[in-house]
Amino acid sequence: MPASKRRKTGSNASAATAQRDRSRSSSPPNDENSPQNSNNGKRKVSKIGDIAPHAYFCIHRPLFDYKNENLDSDNGPRSSEDFWKEVYAPSHNAESKSNKIFQPASEHPEWEWVMMADAWDKFDLWRRRAKYCDPDNFNMYIYNDWKGYGLQEIIECGLAEFDKGFRKKGEKGRDEMWAAISALGLWLKDGDDGDMMMFINCEDGPTTGALNGLMGFALLTVLDAIKRAGELKRDSKYKDLARVIGYWLEWSHDLPNYGIEGEDVAWRPYVVTYFKEADLDVKKGTFLTEKMLAKLENAPNYSKSTISHVPDLESKADDFRDDKDPPIGTEQDPWAWKERIGRWKKQKGGKLGGQHYDITKLSRAERAAHVLVGEKVDPLKDVSIKDLRNNLLDFQ
Repeated sequence: MPASKRRKTGSNASAATAQRDRSRSSSPPNDENSPQNSNNGKRKVSKIGDIAPHAYFCIHRPLFDYKNENLDSDNGPRSSEDFWKEVYAPSHNAESKSNKIFQPASEHPEWEWVMMADAWDKFDLWRRRAKYCDPDNFNMYIYNDWKGYGLQEIIECGLAEFDKGFRKKGEKGRDEMWAAISALGLWLKDGDDGDMMMFINCEDGPTTGALNGLMGFALLTVLDAIKRAGELKRDSKYKDLARVIGYWLEWSHDLPNYGIEGEDVAWRPYVVTYFKEADLDVKKGTFLTEKMLAKLENAPNYSKSTISHVPDLESKADDFRDDKDPPIGTEQDPWAWKERIGRWKKQKGGKLGGQHYDITKLSRAERAAHVLVGEKVDPLKDVSIKDLRNNLLDFQ
């Protein structure tokens, strides 16, 4: 957003007056010469509606993919500092100077990194909302796992968006499901590393694990819908098919090492099967997609440590949550999404997501009461209620 349209709320926060901010697609380095502080990455079109919600536009190559290619490479920079200076900042700026970022993908068929406009908007919103549930961003303390629960809540909001698409018929429903799963995948991979560890390590481990399982079955559900529509193929209308699958394989490949095991990761080999059935080009995925496909095709659903303690533990991909009463799929819903999400909603009192852990939605008095150091004053006292209500707070 233009600097003139931002108002300071503290050392690291500002309220944007623009309705839609598409100014970043990855986490740039915190350096005065970094892409974060340049004027690149802004949309050049005059109207927000110039790109339809489910049309594709060009985006920056995400930070995590640059890292994967360079930080572990024998020929790449040895340190993070060298990486920022020698690789990421110049590459990100060169992409911006191309004047193709956020322009229609149809006008730039050679551009490799593309995303649905609606998927980007969801990603950008969830990225900001992750910051809204972090008390550290507001010089506040509420309790230790506040942020972890907030991230669970945001993921539920993403699954609610997916479910809305699932309940619609035809292409529109598929597009909405794909936008949600694409946005979740990019956010999980390209969000702040600390955010994702707070999610994984939240004290409510069973919910974290189950949410990973639900997200996996959402991915399988939309892949099957795409297959039934005849679009599970190399030249699919879903231009980022290989790349989005790559996000999810990278996200899930080491989850068992963090205690997210069994039925909560049992979906991974089936995703590999869909990728191979579509004969997708691994070069159209992420940098590590080919490696992840090989790793997860026959991967156990438990960590080596768990299996060593319980050697007869089943690790097959048909290991689902409730063996006594497994969800039953149908021809139109083979992965039983309707039943799975229905059970989850019932367990959660009929509602998905919400804004309970969104600090910007607390009252001014509530925020002031939790200020950690200094005067007990609302840290967002200079931001209007309207801007807070509309999720227009961003951080520098």
